[in-house]
Order: sequence, then structure tokens, then C-alpha cells
Amino acid sequence: MNFDERWKIAAAAAQRANKESPVAMPFGFATRVVARWPAQPVSMVWLWQKLALRVLGAVLIVLVTLAALDFTDNRDRDSWRPEISDTVGESFWML
Repeated sequence: MNFDERWKIAAAAAQRANKESPVAMPFGFATRVVARWPAQPVSMVWLWQKLALRVLGAVLIVLVTLAALDFTDNRDRDSWRPEISDTVGESFWML
């Protein structure tokens, strides 16, 4: 089944769909929502702290995962020293 056939099936299903209008919001709903908004102040400091804590948690998970992978993968050699075939590393470490 290619895209055109699927598109025709989807268009036919959309035409058969219930054509009732959606339920309208109660009178004054938007006004009440906007009126309550300043009553619950949210400071930028609070938002920044919440975002920073989430990012810090994600970075901590990534770092722990990478440390665990490095520990389990390289038990037989020192992962901080470059391989012998790495000539840039050799000149840096002065081997």
C-alpha cells in the first residue's frame, strides 16, 4: 500500500467523521483563567532552579553511566594513557 492509497483512505475516514461542533467553553472561562494567573506568582528564580536541577540530574546520570562503561570496558589497560599507535598522544605524553 503506497502513500496515495493511504491518503485516500484517511481522507474518506475524515469525511465520514462526526461533524458536530466541539463543546463551547463556559462564559467567562478565559477571563477567570487570566485573572487567577497573577494570583499564583512564579518567579524566574524558581523556574531557573527547577530547570537547573533537572539538567543536573540528567548530566549526573550520563556521567555515572559513562564512568561505569569506562570501568567495565578497560580493566586491563590504563584508559588515561593513549595507545602506542596514537602519535599525537605519544608526543603529548612524551613517551
